[in-house]
Amino acid sequence: MSFPTTIFATASSQGHTSDTAAQKFPFGQLLEYEDGRKFRYGLIGATALVPGNIVQGKAVIAGDSLLAVQAAAAIGDTTVSITAQGTAAANFYTDGWAIVNKDPGSGFAHKVKSHAVFAAATKVITLYPDYPVRVALTTTSELSFVPSAYKGIIIAPTTLTNRVSGVACTAITAAQHGFVQTGGIGAVWSAVSTVVGNNLTATLAAAGRAGVSTATLLPWIGIVLSIVTTADESIVVHLTLD
Repeated sequence: MSFPTTIFATASSQGHTSDTAAQKFPFGQLLEYEDGRKFRYGLIGATALVPGNIVQGKAVIAGDSLLAVQAAAAIGDTTVSITAQGTAAANFYTDGWAIVNKDPGSGFAHKVKSHAVFAAATKVITLYPDYPVRVALTTTSELSFVPSAYKGIIIAPTTLTNRVSGVACTAITAAQHGFVQTGGIGAVWSAVSTVVGNNLTATLAAAGRAGVSTATLLPWIGIVLSIVTTADESIVVHLTLD
């Protein structure tokens, strides 16, 4: 069965303004309008989104990297046993990723379906059937876990703790589902004055705000298309996250 990797719609549909308790699409589903704007679907975290704020996925937990596989897993298996070290809640990584970063199996990504609370004990990770073990894992293999950038979306802190998911393009209620913008013309709250043509970065001075910098460590999210001379004003940006 084929799966629509992109939903193509007209701007008149206003599909990007969705704000629902029930999940309607897979997390990360791409929506594109004829005017070039692009949006990604996700679940909002504990704080409602305000238009113009830069947002990210819930914070990566450093302790959930390089975790040893505890029992061999064959090709096609959908469960893997690991020794957990962190404190992630049950299903924190659901719809996120388990990446094999030490051979055998290094370089393969597996999508997480469910797991128990991470703690200093052997834990079983259940994978989605479409993402089974691709190369047989042994007790020398290691996994690193990354939460979905679209499940539990939060306003980006001044120092990013996950990748940028997009920019809030409409008000979405806390703990409900909706879209954030990732491409095309949009509005972003700025923390600094701007110059047309500059690369916009996230973030510099305040949570959810954008800035302009030559620092190579800050991710670029788009191109500035309007001028502001003071902080906390909305600027026009061509977003380039998608």
